[in-house]
Amino acid sequence: MKKKYYVILLIILLFIPAFSSPINTEQNDSKSNDIKVLTNDEPPLKPFIYGAGNNPTTIDPIDCWDTPTRDLIDQVCEGLFAYNLSDPILPLIPMLAEDFGVWHTITELSVKIR
Repeated sequence: MKKKYYVILLIILLFIPAFSSPINTEQNDSKSNDIKVLTNDEPPLKPFIYGAGNNPTTIDPIDCWDTPTRDLIDQVCEGLFAYNLSDPILPLIPMLAEDFGVWHTITELSVKIR
């Protein structure tokens, strides 16, 4: 019998916030689309702070072996070419390069950069 009361109480506690939340009834008029200008009376905007679990060990893309370092390099660096991840064949696409370039020798490649 007590389990039944606990289940009912739990259901009530879960559904009360869903029905008690205020509904936004603002009409979409021109005042809501205005740009907000800060005055001297208002506090300044706070910066967005991002936390990471571990610090990156290096910023060298060649020496990247751990996840925090790879995450940092992915946000900062962009290569000449990348794989098209939306295609199952994964073809190379130029990113910073304008085209795929011209091979002069086995070790020399000339690429136009954007």
